Amino acid sequence: MKSTPVWVRFPEDGTGRQGVQLARERAAHACRHSAYLAQAPQVELDRDESGAPRPSGGWYWSRSHTRGMAVGLVAPHPVGVDVESLKRPRLEALRRYFLEQDLGQLQDAASLLGLWTAKEAVSKLSGEGVAALPRTQVTPTTPGRFSVHLDGRSYAVRSTCIEGHVIAVAFPAGSPAPAWPTPLEVPA
Repeated sequence: MKSTPVWVRFPEDGTGRQGVQLARERAAHACRHSAYLAQAPQVELDRDESGAPRPSGGWYWSRSHTRGMAVGLVAPHPVGVDVESLKRPRLEALRRYFLEQDLGQLQDAASLLGLWTAKEAVSKLSGEGVAALPRTQVTPTTPGRFSVHLDGRSYAVRSTCIEGHVIAVAFPAGSPAPAWPTPLEVPA
């Protein structure tokens, strides 16, 4: 079965600890549903001492959340996901994380977030987190697809805009591409 990123919406009115807890719960729920769709066995969503997702039974996972949306993915190979709201404040502050050649590709908020989420998804996949962002080179290949290079390693990223959010899914170049993101309806 093909691995499938799962996204879920939730109310944007949650703030503070309660809002973050709801977002985390929805992201974990999305991961569990992705595992179900991939016919993966029970996947433990544990993290290692550095905070990176720990593989479980040969399955890898990644999750992300932002204002109003969470995404989760379970796959038989390393993966990284990121989601950002087009309403995100301070978009211009993100420019400092881009290489000079990346900046020429930026036309609007959606293109900025497309590149940003691609970088974030790869930084999660690599296990380096935000430390990798300045060294990550992103090259669009076709609409919604990027080739990403980090320290001599190559990754592929699929990106899409859904309901005012940009979702990016990263996987090692040459690994099977995941299915298109699937919505999950969760009662409020």
